[in-house]
Amino acid sequence: MSHENFSHNESPTNHLPKRIALVLVDRDGTLIERVDYLSDPNQVKLFPGTIPSLRTFAKLGLRVAVITNQSGIGRGLYSDSDMNAVNDRMLALFQAEGVGVDGIFYCPHTPDEHCSCRKPGTGLAQNAADQLGFDVEHTVVIGDNISDIEMGWQIGVPSILVQTGLGNEFKDQVKLAGGIVVADILQAALQIEKMITSTSMESPDA
Repeated sequence: MSHENFSHNESPTNHLPKRIALVLVDRDGTLIERVDYLSDPNQVKLFPGTIPSLRTFAKLGLRVAVITNQSGIGRGLYSDSDMNAVNDRMLALFQAEGVGVDGIFYCPHTPDEHCSCRKPGTGLAQNAADQLGFDVEHTVVIGDNISDIEMGWQIGVPSILVQTGLGNEFKDQVKLAGGIVVADILQAALQIEKMITSTSMESPDA
């Protein structure tokens, strides 16, 4: 869903908090190629940078949670089982390369249901952080949709727009607001690595 303007309560936070522990990453258009209302596991295709990015997160000691809006369930276009089959295929591709994620969290609701979990609402992020034992303020967000960025800014954490998936549609809007825009998820991972390294070098305890 496109928003013409950001809420007055939303503004970029481009510096990592003192402690970063969890990456909240979108699925469709970020980790895997975007297919409208994806329900066929055979259509799952990873972006070239997906595996290297997960390796980078592991090297940095970061945990990873996938958070995804899946309104196709609420619209009756596919079932929870269909979505799980897609996720299982993605996880199998990860496992084949020796990487993985710590959890997948989804919102099945349509926009008309006005739930708290659908991005840009923060409920999905909060749920992921709670279940994995982290403070949601110790996260960083990566996604291809304006809803991902708005969610992260509402939480008050760094949020990185990738130009895969829907990203090109929103890149100018995010840049104009002072947000972070990169080519793909690997560049997002490298940006996070740079931010962590910079923060460590500036810390008196480093």
